[in-house]
Amino acid sequence: MLNNTRPTASKLLPGLLLSFSLSALLSLSCLAASPDFLERENLEPALSQAKAAIEHHEWSVAGPLLDKLLQKNPDNSDLYTLSAFVCRKSGDLKCAFTKYRRALEINPGNLKALEYLGEAHLQNGDPKSAKIQLDLIEKFSSKQNEEWKDLNEDIQTYLSKKK
Repeated sequence: MLNNTRPTASKLLPGLLLSFSLSALLSLSCLAASPDFLERENLEPALSQAKAAIEHHEWSVAGPLLDKLLQKNPDNSDLYTLSAFVCRKSGDLKCAFTKYRRALEINPGNLKALEYLGEAHLQNGDPKSAKIQLDLIEKFSSKQNEEWKDLNEDIQTYLSKKK
């Protein structure tokens, strides 16, 4: 009869937990000290306030909050997209186009920026440019995603009203 001398799970578990706990604590302490983590922590309250203002169509409240966030996070494509959305909804298409383009410079595959830029082109009376954005969404993703479907529907609605 062979003597099974392998350690059992009950003998290994305390050591594994201790080692996991120490490595988790070390990871968290490094993360807490990183400036990126601090930026994300500082980003959250203002972003929540901006999103609440957007939900209530309070563009004049959301815009300055997002602009402050962009000053601290100038390479955040999603923030530029959200800020451009606010510009567009408030009727400032020049601001919207500038911010959508910046969002796409940072991340050319930002599907929301592509969709909303297409909607801005429609708002500006330019369905051909909107169609270009639709084609880019398809290039980066597919016709099956929400952004493509929404922009395609907006283009079709726009074109049917022009007939």
